[in-house]
Amino acid sequence: MAAATAELPRVLEVALFTAPGRTLDYAVPEELWPAVAVGSLVEVPLGTRSQPVPAVVLSRGIPRFAGKLKPLLRILRRAPVLNAEQRALLDWTMANFAVPRHTLLRMAVPRSLREPEKTPGKVSLHSKKNTPEAATTLLEGRFRDRLEISLAAIGDAAERGQVLLLCPGVRQARELLALAQEKLQLGTLWHEKLTQRQRRSVWEGLAMGEISLLVGTASALFLPFPRLGLVLVESEESSAYRIREPHPFHGRELALQLARIHAVPCLLCSTVPSLESMRRVRLDLCHHRRIAHSTPLPAATAVNLGTALSRGWLFSQTLERQLADCLDTGSQAILIHLRRDATYLRCGRCSFLSLCPACGTPLPLAGENFLCPRCLHSSPAGRACPSCGGPWQRKSVGLQRVEEVLRQLFPKIRCVRWDRDAKTDAALCALERDFAEKKWDVLLGPSLAPVALNSPHLALVALVDADLLLQNRNFRGGERALQGLGAILDRMPDRSRLLLQTRHPRDPILGYLCKENRSQFHGKELESRRDLDYPPFRTLLRQEWSASDGGELQSLGKRWVQFLNVACQAIGRTEVRGPVVPSPSRRRDQFLVESWILTPQLAEVIAALPGWKKNFGPLPSKLGERLIVDI
Repeated sequence: MAAATAELPRVLEVALFTAPGRTLDYAVPEELWPAVAVGSLVEVPLGTRSQPVPAVVLSRGIPRFAGKLKPLLRILRRAPVLNAEQRALLDWTMANFAVPRHTLLRMAVPRSLREPEKTPGKVSLHSKKNTPEAATTLLEGRFRDRLEISLAAIGDAAERGQVLLLCPGVRQARELLALAQEKLQLGTLWHEKLTQRQRRSVWEGLAMGEISLLVGTASALFLPFPRLGLVLVESEESSAYRIREPHPFHGRELALQLARIHAVPCLLCSTVPSLESMRRVRLDLCHHRRIAHSTPLPAATAVNLGTALSRGWLFSQTLERQLADCLDTGSQAILIHLRRDATYLRCGRCSFLSLCPACGTPLPLAGENFLCPRCLHSSPAGRACPSCGGPWQRKSVGLQRVEEVLRQLFPKIRCVRWDRDAKTDAALCALERDFAEKKWDVLLGPSLAPVALNSPHLALVALVDADLLLQNRNFRGGERALQGLGAILDRMPDRSRLLLQTRHPRDPILGYLCKENRSQFHGKELESRRDLDYPPFRTLLRQEWSASDGGELQSLGKRWVQFLNVACQAIGRTEVRGPVVPSPSRRRDQFLVESWILTPQLAEVIAALPGWKKNFGPLPSKLGERLIVDI
């Protein structure tokens, strides 16, 4: 065996932290050969650069090219910076999402570790697997109910190895870290905003096995876990796991693959599970455990705006009355309005509101015309109501207008907007603290983010116009609406209530929400997706283009879709649709258009895109592009 080892060519295959994405071969001096290992960090010359660059060793003793090779300069870290499981996850991500290798390496090895080690041999990344087989479980229930089960599983797994608790955002990670430290006296935080020194400390603590529980965002998936025993994904349905930049991948799918590589259990936690997870349950690829509510969910009620408007125009009589009750009893309320700035024309005589003839969306005013924000349908506004001939009244329904109407109805009210008055995480935490201490009566917000829902005095949460959420034309619109509203209900106090103002009170999503019949929704939605061959039955790649000229962008999108229809014929079960106008249809001063590619061969399509664009011809120099993967 020793003789065979001695005869191996002294050649290393390495991967760089910068482009090119391909791997390179280097010769190894005789004195360095015994010390270098797969996963070691080395320093190599690159092209005509005057300074050498760091690289990670992928294999040794396997020459791939004939001819003279440049020599390895030195070993920066003898102990591996990538273990076998990390390398397997990187290879899987490259194959399934076509993410360049150097992008993944930068996520896996912090910049502060790409330098000579001060204490050689300190870190050991040898894996110690505890279980021969892995199992995936979907845990469905209220956050407070499933939290006890999750913490018990974390505590049990942490006694034998390491636990990764994945969260969709930094705020959720900090919240769960505080709970874990309080209950288990365990936990370390990881997210993209850590300093290089903090990243290095966490990385080394994991590699040494000193950290038993890591709570972090999707980038934590690429860190070393030599004794991983459990992967837990909180709010697995969250769209925040769909990483878009710099390259697309899905955090939940990578978490499942990480658990498979380490052969450890994976626990998916959710209030309203994703369709992908429910399909796994139906295929017997995932166990399903539904937890009974320890207390009933808060009541959800839909109010018909078409028949119940008050003198405030934006507020129904029911909402105005319930707000008055909150003020009289010293309770608090949260008002959510999903659009910040839009001006509508409503008839002052019959309250007629123009709707888009193509998609049924309320039409805002853009100059002298109506312009649909979803499909870009444009029509002249006219001088009078087409229904009764009455005069138009300008109605601005941005969040500022909601605040103005609220102060007109209740002059002494104390209200605050968290989008305007809390622009940093520290300011938002301070605002939530002030709201819990009853320094404010009403909190206004522009999204379904769970802000200040833990206030013990909260009695009412209301969507000023739920149609902006329900009328999303994206095929995931219904699923996301139910998940977002379900998450709000989940975090609200037991005796509070959710009020949804809508012009479509019989919308099926509202029925599923108010009657808590989510399993029926999953069944019908999966049947609809199967008929359309949409995700999760195929993967959707959304290619988003942006430009300042909307007309030119639409024309370019049509020609590009026609080109893609021909190019994708060589890939089985691949279909191109579009051009599609997303919602919202603009970002700042840029118009948006998307082309949809439905395919079971995602990596092949992404890898072919650069060549297709080259063959398509020159594109505008200021054209923006973004790829979005929808599993």
